[in-house]
Amino acid sequence: MSADDYCHPGRGLRAATRWLIATALIGATPPSACGLAVSVAWAQERPPEGAGPSFKSTFTYFYREADPTKVAPLLAEFNASPAIMAPAAFPAMIGFLAVLFAKYPNQVDAMIPPDLAPRLQGAVAVALYLAGRADKAREIADRIKSAGLGTVSFENVPKTLDTVEARVPNDFDVLWGASFASGDPRYCLKILDRFAAFANVDGHAEDTVAVIKARAANADLRWLLEKRGEASARDIVLMASALWSLDSNARQHEFVRSALDSYIKSHPDTPASQALLALR
Repeated sequence: MSADDYCHPGRGLRAATRWLIATALIGATPPSACGLAVSVAWAQERPPEGAGPSFKSTFTYFYREADPTKVAPLLAEFNASPAIMAPAAFPAMIGFLAVLFAKYPNQVDAMIPPDLAPRLQGAVAVALYLAGRADKAREIADRIKSAGLGTVSFENVPKTLDTVEARVPNDFDVLWGASFASGDPRYCLKILDRFAAFANVDGHAEDTVAVIKARAANADLRWLLEKRGEASARDIVLMASALWSLDSNARQHEFVRSALDSYIKSHPDTPASQALLALR
């Protein structure tokens, strides 16, 4: 998958991460602009712009006062916000809902408000599938198709949320959404493990930190292309997004910070640990 696949949801659906529905299936939106050739979407540290402050607070810290009665108002607010038009908004929402649909199986219907936009209905369907409610997921998908509003396919969707792998930024966002809903570090640890496996070889850790600092300074990344070549540079930018999201969320969530601290304590001399420490 190329960097452009993260900015053009229809293309991405035909590649390895097409299970993420990426809204091209349901009410396509114009492609967003990508930057340099090595740019990829950065994993979300918080809900995307367009959602209101109350939505962001409830979504990001839901695990602190988990309450299934908050979910329907949250979805209704999201449905009415400009964020509904942003393809990047949906992966985190899918992970978030999948946790809650699995945790509160007897309250699923109450958590889904009526009259959601088709693309949000599609996200709900995928979340239900990941939560083990394939019957309910297909019911919603059939309703969308019968109304002529689009198609939701589960052919490439992982069997459960626990089988989602941390491969690309959309996967990271699914796992962060699950983290915000649950406060369970096992989801962000998938991102950490993916980053560590990459960072601990071939000087990658140093370059990922340099990319994050360059991004913060709006600096050019041509040096990375010249040093690594386009394919490797793209991988480094991708893993820099993983590192950035881990560091950013550790600053906001104690369970993330504790997970990173435990990793660093257990692997004190690895390049991955040094990269984590370099951003503090």
